[in-house]
Amino acid sequence: MKKTLISPVIFFAFGCFLLGYSQYVLRDIGNFGAGFMPAFVGVGIIIFSLLEFSIKAVKKSRSLPNKSMTITGSVIVITPIIFYLLFVDYLGFIITTSIILFSLMLKFIRTHRIWMTILAIVFSSLIYLLFAKVLLVALPAGKLF
Repeated sequence: MKKTLISPVIFFAFGCFLLGYSQYVLRDIGNFGAGFMPAFVGVGIIIFSLLEFSIKAVKKSRSLPNKSMTITGSVIVITPIIFYLLFVDYLGFIITTSIILFSLMLKFIRTHRIWMTILAIVFSSLIYLLFAKVLLVALPAGKLF
């Protein structure tokens, strides 16, 4: 297997895991419940990983990325999603999503961390308002908060 094909294979497997977890553990994909968003993300990851796989398999001239960078990038994306699946029932949607957004922004922005925290909370709250109040999608409230 070519080194450049590692990333799409990892993401494809993870997308299948998300879709299966949403279907068999959360069991409310059709009712726009807690399993809808992970299933939606899983399908998106599957589609984009298949596109990336086909583009990289067909492309002849390419620069080979560093294998450790490919795995690191995969871990940076997969870890917050696993964190969401494990802790959203306890912490709730807004807190869990704020933590995820903040952790993803840390990789790119090294300064102004207070503003990053505020932006993460504001964006999470806006997403919550859009889905819970406007689109009437049930989002996890959390046991602790």
